[in-house]
Amino acid sequence: MNNSPATARLRRMSPNLMRPIISAALLFACGFAAATALADGGPFAAHNAYPFRFYPAGKFERALELGMRYVELDITYDAERDAAVVTHDAEPRGGEPLLADMVAQACRAWAQGPADDYTLIIDFKTASDPLVRDVKQVLESHAELLSKLPREPGGSFGLGKITVCLTGNSSAHRKYFDLVGADGVLLAFGDAGHGGWHESPEDHVPQEDAGFVRFLTYHFSVCADSAEARGAQHFSEERARRIMAAAEERGYRVRIYTLNPGRQENGDHDFTTWQRCVAAGVHMISTDALAIARRWWAEHGDRE
Repeated sequence: MNNSPATARLRRMSPNLMRPIISAALLFACGFAAATALADGGPFAAHNAYPFRFYPAGKFERALELGMRYVELDITYDAERDAAVVTHDAEPRGGEPLLADMVAQACRAWAQGPADDYTLIIDFKTASDPLVRDVKQVLESHAELLSKLPREPGGSFGLGKITVCLTGNSSAHRKYFDLVGADGVLLAFGDAGHGGWHESPEDHVPQEDAGFVRFLTYHFSVCADSAEARGAQHFSEERARRIMAAAEERGYRVRIYTLNPGRQENGDHDFTTWQRCVAAGVHMISTDALAIARRWWAEHGDRE
């Protein structure tokens, strides 16, 4: 029997929205930790990986080809098609890809992938009832691949091949939770953690243990060594480590956005923030520089 302090603390949890039962937090935290760095993309998350006006063509397909384990899709509702569509805009302009099609493509690729901790990040740009309903239906069609947690008290968390993170409009997260119903099964999980800089890094982490809300999403500035500091040299590995320690103690997964490499005076890429994030154990590092991230991880991942 496991009598570690962490397990003892989990046994004392009360089962409510923010505090799941022992198996939920323990399986989620431990299962993901054991699978770290199994796939080519390492800890990098493909930021806004979909067709859009000024985005590189084929960014979504490229993310999958490069072995990215974490991919972000922004969505809104298209009333004409009565469907969730993938776009950075709150209002569709017409011709956007359907969320259902892109989720199906990701599931096909990841079902055959080498890792066990893929994460699909769905960013709600709006929170209409039809949008949330369509997202629920899309996810249900791939339920066999997804992490899940029954809403009923005492339900056991099941770690799937893919875990869905809901980000963006928090009203949409709550609507999804309510739509699942008290006797339903959650196939997606909300995030928290947005906000300004705090003197104590631990203050960025909720006091409650992970439950339906089990992802923490931070702008990189929360790791700056002061509230006014800017630039890679001010990204504090120590602050990131302290955030990670508090988050992992409570069963959360952490994503920091958006970190693209800058340039040094000699013209070479500056990978300071990536190095410090990896050293601190950040789970997901959101970036647009997908090919550069893939090469950097292949060269440095085992040594960081």
